[in-house]
Amino acid sequence: MNITKLMTTSFLAFGLALGACSGDDDDGDDTVIPNNPPAAPSLGAQIDRNGRAAVSTALIAVLETDDTAKGNAKDAYNAALPSTWSSFADQIAGNLAIYDGLDTMCGNQLLAGAGTSSTASDAYGALAGALADDRLYVNSAASSCATYFAVELTATGVADLSADCGGRTPIYDVVDVTYSAVAIGMVSGVGDGIDADDGSHVPNVFPFLAE
Repeated sequence: MNITKLMTTSFLAFGLALGACSGDDDDGDDTVIPNNPPAAPSLGAQIDRNGRAAVSTALIAVLETDDTAKGNAKDAYNAALPSTWSSFADQIAGNLAIYDGLDTMCGNQLLAGAGTSSTASDAYGALAGALADDRLYVNSAASSCATYFAVELTATGVADLSADCGGRTPIYDVVDVTYSAVAIGMVSGVGDGIDADDGSHVPNVFPFLAE
């Protein structure tokens, strides 16, 4: 017997078995046996989070040379609960100072101070605090979604993007926006050399991402 015949025979046998066990004997009794799903599993320890792009990659343990220590620091950041996020602000502020000097012009980073402060937490505290609060904010009343950081930029008075939903759609080049914000205080101008992938994403049709 070849494979096709074997599979056909098996499916027929399976179908007959289902029919015999269905309990539908046409006696008018259509009692439904309730489906009792198992209890939902309890959640384990949080191991990762991904709100805004590149915060952990670019701003946590930047100058750490020991790979194990660097990995542990990023793991601690990813496992942190919202109530402790603010504790990372000082570390983020210090590392923001590094990126502010990428274009050799200190003080032109997004939300940076005048550049005369003696401490990084003072000069870069505003942006550090915003980034430490590592979640996506979406303006659900807006009908247009075209700008990453739109809600944050509006809230801080940097730009009036109140008509934009912000958030993070699949077509935003979020890494370029992040690099530009921390290097030159703009939402574009500094890139990572990758403008798009080879898929065509549809941001308003589930499941949104390309195959």
